[in-house]
Amino acid sequence: MKKQHSERLQPRSFPVVSWIFTLLLVLITFRIGAEMPHGLNADGLGVMGVCLAGVSLVRRIMGSRIILTGAEIRVVNPLITHSVPLRLIKSVDSDGTLTITTVNGSEIRSTAFGGSVIDNFVGTTDRAVDRINSQLRRAFPAGGNGLIVKRYTIAWIADVCTACALVCGVMAFAVA
Repeated sequence: MKKQHSERLQPRSFPVVSWIFTLLLVLITFRIGAEMPHGLNADGLGVMGVCLAGVSLVRRIMGSRIILTGAEIRVVNPLITHSVPLRLIKSVDSDGTLTITTVNGSEIRSTAFGGSVIDNFVGTTDRAVDRINSQLRRAFPAGGNGLIVKRYTIAWIADVCTACALVCGVMAFAVA
């Protein structure tokens, strides 16, 4: 079976910012944990929980992207991923935020291309709209189930950090 080519659309700064904040906040978390006195400290555990929650938040937001495949577009937002077959897309445009309008009238907005002051000068959102529209103009297969699928976005690092932040919060509450 032939492997399907996919193209990832995402502002260049997102992965860089995501990894910088992840490494910084995880380093702070480990440092606090290592410097904690022999007993558990509620304040230290609370700060560790906040740092890990920060990692989770940054990873989810900066993990937003659009993935173009031969037959569909996946809009990966922080909590929900939308998989839309190309044949169900009516239009793609930008009014500051990249918006995909489907044939049934629903709109899907992309967090990755949510617009910003910098984007007004750089034009990342407009380039993404042009790229998606060029994909739509190409011939695409009519296969697939023709359904728009919404599912929870899985972000392993963010999900693990969220679980660890909850554990730190519960432990801080129990120790206090």
